[in-house]
Amino acid sequence: MSHLRFPFLSIFPASIVLLSLSVALVGAQDAGVSWDPDGRLTNDARELQRRNLGADGRILSPGSADVQGHIPLSAGFSPRAEGAQQDWSYSPWPIPTLNVRLHAILLADDDGRRRVMCTPNEVLSWVDEANRIYAGAGIHVSFDPAPGSGDWEEMNSTLLNNMTGVENPQWLAQKALANSIAAATPTGIVAFFRWGPDAQPTGGGFSWTDYRFIAMPGFSVTRVCGAQNIGVLAHEMGHYLGLPHTFTEIFHNYTDTETYFISHGLDPEAFEGDGRDETYPDPYIDTYGNQCDPTMLSLMLRGVLLPLPRTDVMSYYYPVSELVPSQVWTVRQGLLVRSGQSLSRIADAGSLAPLEGESFYPAVTSGGWGHQNMQGFLGLWSGNTQLLWLDSAPGGELSFNFNVLRSGLYDVYASFTAAPDFGIHTHVINGQEAAPVDLYSDIVLVTGPVFLGQFLLKSGSNAWEVRATDSNARAHPARHGYGLDYILLVRRPSTLPARVFLRDGHRSVTTAPSQGRTCVRIEPVDGAYTAFDVNLSSIVMASPETGSVGEIPSATEKAVLVGDADRNGIIETSACFTGADLARLFSRIHGRRTVEVTIQGALYTGDRFRGTLELEVVGTPEPLEATVAPNPLNPNGTLTVRTSEPGPLRARMFDLQGRLVRTLMNESVLAAGVHEVRIDGRDDRGAPLASGLYYYRIETGEGAVSGRIAILK
Repeated sequence: MSHLRFPFLSIFPASIVLLSLSVALVGAQDAGVSWDPDGRLTNDARELQRRNLGADGRILSPGSADVQGHIPLSAGFSPRAEGAQQDWSYSPWPIPTLNVRLHAILLADDDGRRRVMCTPNEVLSWVDEANRIYAGAGIHVSFDPAPGSGDWEEMNSTLLNNMTGVENPQWLAQKALANSIAAATPTGIVAFFRWGPDAQPTGGGFSWTDYRFIAMPGFSVTRVCGAQNIGVLAHEMGHYLGLPHTFTEIFHNYTDTETYFISHGLDPEAFEGDGRDETYPDPYIDTYGNQCDPTMLSLMLRGVLLPLPRTDVMSYYYPVSELVPSQVWTVRQGLLVRSGQSLSRIADAGSLAPLEGESFYPAVTSGGWGHQNMQGFLGLWSGNTQLLWLDSAPGGELSFNFNVLRSGLYDVYASFTAAPDFGIHTHVINGQEAAPVDLYSDIVLVTGPVFLGQFLLKSGSNAWEVRATDSNARAHPARHGYGLDYILLVRRPSTLPARVFLRDGHRSVTTAPSQGRTCVRIEPVDGAYTAFDVNLSSIVMASPETGSVGEIPSATEKAVLVGDADRNGIIETSACFTGADLARLFSRIHGRRTVEVTIQGALYTGDRFRGTLELEVVGTPEPLEATVAPNPLNPNGTLTVRTSEPGPLRARMFDLQGRLVRTLMNESVLAAGVHEVRIDGRDDRGAPLASGLYYYRIETGEGAVSGRIAILK
């Protein structure tokens, strides 16, 4: 299969593409959210909202970046869409903690002057607050302020000490130097603490995903709402790990905010800055009351009440304290990618290595696909590349196969790209359908590992199918886009199906302890495991409530691999059970009865197997029971007896002296069941019996039973 590289100029106007990419690839300094004593907000530099925007204010779609594959030449980028509609589910299990060390570089100018006003212990205070906020994300940052710890150093560099971000004329040189220094700490987070270019120290920090460091201010000079800004490191870590702000723009007063709202049709999603449904659209106004009053939980604009994301770490409100679930998984993925750790640790310590989207070469029924480099977008994709499918239609399908070594039940996750022109898709794995996933977002972002559900996977090849189901109402144009970053599999201990049978087909067992062994064959179903995985000593037969015990063990010395007894090409295990154990398992069964038993046991893989088998159990005879109604007779009645097996039946009456007065029934063979004998109050000669007491005796092949009869005239 050939792969074509589509030049930008063949698809897009060069001026638009190049400018769009320049905005997407660089970052600007966060506003220095510090307050003068009179409550006036001061800023070192207004941040440009980095939302992957083109020169005309339109969002750059994944379809416009560098793609290798089968993307039609009609591919372009989408007009700006607003709002999001997501139904991303994440891990239902406790998540492992991810650890990373912070390396702090405390800067001064080349001559040692203008040393940043920050001590290692103050850095630790920022780290402690970041750990408090990121604890819910399972992220812990370590930092030791002790001299010689290796976690911090002092450095003299006027070039780096003057960093302010993209607006600085020396930014490219600053970024190159800082990146080269940060490269010496590939598994940690490197933060440069600097003075800034002015006589007065800067109060702002910045970071982004297209460089390898965080730029921080001095500690005491960074203030917000009349207090030291203890949350600024946590905020810049969010940018470093792939999170944008919650807002689209910074407004200076209520009137500007309202005008913007009106110009966007009173649509609250016009204020949606991060493309996530879980965070409220943020009409951020940089006034003291709006930023600093924790009781101001909403804003009323033109009769529309807008809740505020006051506690979100990526907002400019104070104080901040949390991340929403999709932010959690974005930063977990960002940390692992940044620090060079395996993404297998993102959701579960037992995950397999991720299957990269770009490793697959799918078949599609409509649209086109390709492998796309994602370095031009905010976020951290695994391998910086995704599998992209565009311009399908509802009902279109993409499919490929993936391999696993061991069969079993797996948690299946997939990390996707969400974008303005992406669609709603349904995944089908080995024929099992998952819930639809809506990949629309008003900005391009990586979702992190979305939990698709639990699926039974086979050793070897498994089928991954994606169906274009629908398009979000806000998607424009509706290109039904689909972006796959990677697949993550976590094998779960499970009970796997087994086929249980008797080689000779003879299903009858008795409860006589003297009966010999009964042996069953146990065969894996659909390759879920192999006979060699079976722990032979663990095999049991279970049948609750049929005997004095609920399960019995197999006779270990008789549990062996017996090969392919039924010649269907699948190796089986044989397990035998002694007559004495079967007698205990079925001790409550009388007569003949069909019983479904369970054969189960452990596998050396950590799983279990289970299968069922129907047996015809011949138990001890049921105790004979007989009734007479009415009793006393006047003078007629009926004697009723139930037998559980076919055989003879004799019923007789005796007087108090033991003399036979009447033979009521004498049959050599009767079927099993209920038998009724008529009593007419006469003896064998037909003479009426006198009033008084008599005895009856019933004899069958199952035993005998006696009782009294009274005749009252």
